[in-house]
Amino acid sequence: MEFLVKTQKDLSEATNQNILKIKADSQVLEQKNEEIKSELEKMSELRTKEKSKIDKVITFCELLGGCSFSKDELLDKLGSFPSAISSFLKGASDSIVLKSRYA
Repeated sequence: MEFLVKTQKDLSEATNQNILKIKADSQVLEQKNEEIKSELEKMSELRTKEKSKIDKVITFCELLGGCSFSKDELLDKLGSFPSAISSFLKGASDSIVLKSRYA
């Protein structure tokens, strides 16, 4: 009988230790989950910002396609187009500005 009581006590202690370990593991997992959620939110915000830039470039190109510059004037302004788009997409500029080579 004494052996049975000792065995039950040992099992009870082992169970309590396992419960404490599971609780600790659960807290670690919850913390990691929160970190992942935070990272996903940051990535979503960045994706939205980048998509907005692409939408603005598309709109700009559509407007450029409908402009009424003369051929020479258009060719002059398009010389700065690659650097203007690159600067905008990299975040160095808040807008797309075409400059004249002769200005």
